[in-house]
Amino acid sequence: VGRLINGFSVGICSAQVPVYVSELAPPSLRGRVVGAQQWAITWGILIMYYISYGCSFIDGNAAFRVPWGLQMIPAVLLFIGLLFMPESPRWLARKDRWDDCQQVL
Repeated sequence: VGRLINGFSVGICSAQVPVYVSELAPPSLRGRVVGAQQWAITWGILIMYYISYGCSFIDGNAAFRVPWGLQMIPAVLLFIGLLFMPESPRWLARKDRWDDCQQVL
């Protein structure tokens, strides 16, 4: 069940995060910002690969738990940062909050 939920969550985030980032970025920087976001994801995958490889030499449950715990650090920071992000301008426009929409843009 956890893998199913994780799979749907990653799929939704992979589709929605670039849209949200491009909505908030100035038009002249949109491509670079979305590209930098994807580049950061790729670096994160590479770093986690090497951490997991290094932890594969640990005996017992720690070989699994250490990488899993380390993944939670950026996830928690991202969750906290998410609380300070503005709503999507598209969502604000759908709710007829045009003043807030212009302020976010």
